[in-house]
Amino acid sequence: MKYLIVAVIATFLASAGLAQVEPGAQYQLKTAFRGPGECLEANEFGADNSTKAMKGNSFMDKCQNASGQSWKFVSTGDGYFTMHVQRFQGAERRFVGTPSDWDAANGAAFLSPGGNKVPQEIEKWKIEKVNGDFYRLKTQFRGGAECLEGNQKASSAKGGAAHMAACSNSSGQMWKLEMVTTRRPVEPKQ
Repeated sequence: MKYLIVAVIATFLASAGLAQVEPGAQYQLKTAFRGPGECLEANEFGADNSTKAMKGNSFMDKCQNASGQSWKFVSTGDGYFTMHVQRFQGAERRFVGTPSDWDAANGAAFLSPGGNKVPQEIEKWKIEKVNGDFYRLKTQFRGGAECLEGNQKASSAKGGAAHMAACSNSSGQMWKLEMVTTRRPVEPKQ
């Protein structure tokens, strides 16, 4: 019975044009714009990092076996997901897409401490099929109005950060979710 229910839900999601992500699986996120060699790299707002220009915002970087590029999607039970990079900052950190007209992050996407620090609607994502293997990522807060765009790191737009922008047919808004593992990493013993 459990398998029948899972199959029915998966069929519904596929027919609704929503992505199917496997529980516990981790993914690298790539755009049609930047191609298979660049992945979305997580960053925490205000973090001091080697690229300093990012000012803590997430960005596209060379794909590698880096903890900040291993994304996990957790269902919120209402057709949305929260996005995490478990090995980098832990489960309490959630990926948020601030609206493009907000002053605080200028529409950039970043890891948030979670909890009551940000409106829940900006940390809930919908994964909608575009075509083939590509999807758009939208927040609940902005509905269909804005999509996550993977920027060129050296771009003057938004300081090179991944950001929310008006949904369009832009190749920077077409995301491929490439599974990298279906098992949780083994934690070292204390």
